[in-house]
Amino acid sequence: MGSSFVPGSACHRDAKEYAQFCRLRGLFFVDGLDVWRVTLKTRGLAEEEIGRKIAAAARFVRNLGDPSPQRKDA
Repeated sequence: MGSSFVPGSACHRDAKEYAQFCRLRGLFFVDGLDVWRVTLKTRGLAEEEIGRKIAAAARFVRNLGDPSPQRKDA
């Protein structure tokens, strides 16, 4: 999921939850953020938690396009 996510952190868990959400619904990661926000609101989560989960998902999507430091040397 990218080296910038610390395994076990809330951000890591939120990103994994988002990835699973997209896979189950057949959404591309880049296209699922708006649907994810609506789904979180429907679940009745607080705006602060929704913002945190959306930020983690957006960071995950951005990291997919960024080459890792190991890949730059290859």
